[in-house]
Amino acid sequence: MTGTYGRWLRRVVPVALLAAAALLALAVPVVAQEAPAAPTLADAASIDQLNELWDLLETGPVFKQKCQNKLCHPTLLSADARRGKVSEIIFSHGIHMGQFDCSACHTRFPHQAGGEPEKPSMKQCFSCHGLRHGPMGIVAYDACETCHRTRREDLRPSFHTADWAAKPHVAPSLAELQTRCMMCHEGRFCDDCHAEEYVRWEPEAPATYTYDPGYSCTSCHEQPSLVRTGPSGVQSFAISGLSESAHADLSCVKCHSDFKYDDTKDASADWTVNAGLACMNCHDHESQAGAYKKSVHWAGTQKVRGLVAGNAQMANCGSCHGGHDIMSLDSQLASAALHASALEVCARCHEDYYASYNDYYHGAAYKNGTKDAPACWDCHDAHGTLPSADQSSSVSAGNLPGTCAGGLSPNMRCHRDTSEKFVANAKDLIHKKPATAENNPIRKFFRKVFKRDKG
Repeated sequence: MTGTYGRWLRRVVPVALLAAAALLALAVPVVAQEAPAAPTLADAASIDQLNELWDLLETGPVFKQKCQNKLCHPTLLSADARRGKVSEIIFSHGIHMGQFDCSACHTRFPHQAGGEPEKPSMKQCFSCHGLRHGPMGIVAYDACETCHRTRREDLRPSFHTADWAAKPHVAPSLAELQTRCMMCHEGRFCDDCHAEEYVRWEPEAPATYTYDPGYSCTSCHEQPSLVRTGPSGVQSFAISGLSESAHADLSCVKCHSDFKYDDTKDASADWTVNAGLACMNCHDHESQAGAYKKSVHWAGTQKVRGLVAGNAQMANCGSCHGGHDIMSLDSQLASAALHASALEVCARCHEDYYASYNDYYHGAAYKNGTKDAPACWDCHDAHGTLPSADQSSSVSAGNLPGTCAGGLSPNMRCHRDTSEKFVANAKDLIHKKPATAENNPIRKFFRKVFKRDKG
């Protein structure tokens, strides 16, 4: 039932049912009875409870219900229950129930035909138990005997081999490393064996490795001495600021998802683009990623994909926000630092336009201590930057008066009473050559007022 009638009926029927149940209770003699197996109208002591019962009747026996209700598991899974469904597994529901919901382990819908729930996988157990490379470390016992009655030797997976290092092992899948090998073994970085033990490292196919705190990419890449001499001179591959950044808890492969351990090739244009755009895997909001995908910068990244290195002259997320040392903008200090970085963020590509901005009113106001003076993105938009010829652009001829009146930032207090005539005359003071600015009628007017006119 939908619509106004359905909503009215939903409010009226429970009240009527509750009243009927009360009259029925008065009419029937009180006799000793066993507790009902399921909730009834007489159980409903309030309108809220009756509405819950209505939901139950409408949608089935498990809708909005806890697993341990009168209908399903009222006495099962007590704290004394030490064994699970499978005889060779030692398991206590009671220990887990006090801390987690049932769905924390039973991630699959358990009420399929036959009524038997699916047993959680080892991967599910290891999200808490002994996952050595997990972000929280070991939060529960990880000894095999804690849960398994079977001998440890018999628990090894089918792909297990005692001489793993001597076997081809350069291309294990990412999922296998995370959910199988490192359940029991410490993570190992290639150079722990190949550099220290002088093992020749020339695989036919490069391996894909996960990040872990003990043997991570930073084991090498936080060393200032990590440099390489190439055609363009000495280049550093050391990173800094990651441990203090907003992404300190992320794994390297979250951004460098296409990483391959191969030191024989230079970083391609694809590598640069993909790492810089990986931000959108998490920051997929329409106001950010959605606006960026319509911008002139996004168009540049699509043109460069697949081309040779050296053509990757475009602005991706990392070009403006930074990479390893990216800061969170939830503090006043961080926001001020971003504003002060306009020279590095925009001027690296738009040096001529930045110079004209920096030398005149807006730039001069900021350099003189006006903290709310507009930065580049307050007018041009940070993510949805479009050419001025585009009618949707914030700096197009039609939209410029509105942009000057308030800016794109909600905190901006700019030229509130801006007229189109003012904008038409003042726009040359923002991004024009000095000669053009010198002949601007507004500047001429003020020079006359203050007797600064040169002729």
